[in-house]
Amino acid sequence: MKTTVNRKSFILKLQVLSTASDTGSIEVDSSGIVMESFGFDKMLSTSLQSQNNTPGKVWVDLKKMTQILKTLECEDIILKFNNNNLKIKGGTSNFNLFVKQEQCRWEEEPYDCKITLNQDDFKNCIKKVYCAAPRDNLSCSSPMNGVFIKLVNDGVEFVATDGKRLATSVMTASHNYEDMSATIPLVAARNIDKVISGEGEVELKFNSNMISIGTYSTRMVARLRESVYPDYNKVLDKISSDISININRESFLTTLKRVATVISNPANEAVKTEINNGKIILSAQSSSFGSSKEDIDCSYTGEKKEFSFNHLFLLDPFMSTNSNSLNMKLGNNDNTPVSIITENYKYLLMPMRGI
Repeated sequence: MKTTVNRKSFILKLQVLSTASDTGSIEVDSSGIVMESFGFDKMLSTSLQSQNNTPGKVWVDLKKMTQILKTLECEDIILKFNNNNLKIKGGTSNFNLFVKQEQCRWEEEPYDCKITLNQDDFKNCIKKVYCAAPRDNLSCSSPMNGVFIKLVNDGVEFVATDGKRLATSVMTASHNYEDMSATIPLVAARNIDKVISGEGEVELKFNSNMISIGTYSTRMVARLRESVYPDYNKVLDKISSDISININRESFLTTLKRVATVISNPANEAVKTEINNGKIILSAQSSSFGSSKEDIDCSYTGEKKEFSFNHLFLLDPFMSTNSNSLNMKLGNNDNTPVSIITENYKYLLMPMRGI
């Protein structure tokens, strides 16, 4: 096996593969390089153009190879495999690496569903809802441990929740499927932006056991778990319009960040939000550092309303969208979630009590 390839492009592909496993394959054919890695939860495959190709295949330590190539300063590298060693030549540098044992490849089953999606819209929807997904134990078997996708009329709905907040986003897409859904495991969803890149649309395929997400050059396959996603529509039904306020996203975001700088323990020290007389007043108090307070103009003229939040949870919807304005909806009942809404996006959060 022998090939000449652009060093920086090759490093990017190695970094993508290493999100699945430390070990991956490099296969050279007449048209270029095909690279694969297989982890417990997901499989990745990607392709790359190369020159002076002699066919062959080798298994390597992806992270060590990445580390080595980052130290080089040349534009192209030469890879050559023979006698159970992989030789790397870059400029005046030469490396002779031991190869790894061949890994077991996944066997994919025929997919029940196949649709093509706009890449930017797909990644934006994942980003918007991922903030509401569980932060810990990414590989556990909880049905909430993933981004739920459902094919709806003329589109795809994305949902995530950790039990304290819930986010949904919808994108338009043409398809003829009814009542089809799957949950992208968090170990796969968190790397979507790194894995899915470049030009081209996204091809989404899934069956009862696997989901495949890919472009013309890179594809990720993840195992699906046998679980039933919570009925999130019961939570969406609780959205109240008793109080509705339009908020400038950038103004609220910068003010909330500034007020929250005194907080040392977000789980126990909340940002208090007071809405009264055309103002949103944000304040925080910390036993370690002191207090802060700042107000923002708003259009609300109703009765005074107060609630408290973990400021990190409240930041998420304002950081996950680029909309200039968001709508905040509240209910007169303290058991009603606060809803942050913009076009094709909803984020629901329960206030903190007793703080």
